[in-house]
Amino acid sequence: MDGIGKIQRRAENFKADEIEKLVSLVESSKEILHGKFSMSLTKERKDQEWLKIAEKVSTVSGISRNVENVKKKITTLTSDVKKKATFICKDRRITGGGNSSATPLTPAEDQIVGLLSKADYEGKANL
Repeated sequence: MDGIGKIQRRAENFKADEIEKLVSLVESSKEILHGKFSMSLTKERKDQEWLKIAEKVSTVSGISRNVENVKKKITTLTSDVKKKATFICKDRRITGGGNSSATPLTPAEDQIVGLLSKADYEGKANL
């Protein structure tokens, strides 16, 4: 009966300054967050890093962000940027000239593309 009668509120949307801070923190901690596990890089170390990132993002706007929210946001951002970067690459390859119909990447999106490998959004080269 714990869940009955409780209304769960939606978290507030991330603001642009929070997104910029999140992306820069993930970029600076890339080796820890996305590195292979070893004797020095444990799950606890990664969890501590995510906690630090969540705390720093929370201080930007004063909205409390937990690790789950921050991880979900960076995953969603990465997925969206992959799609956008793929569309831009495909648009560049179209023959016929003219203006591009693709919208350019924002600075935060450009940082996220820097975290990805080219194969993530351009595909593999024909051999």
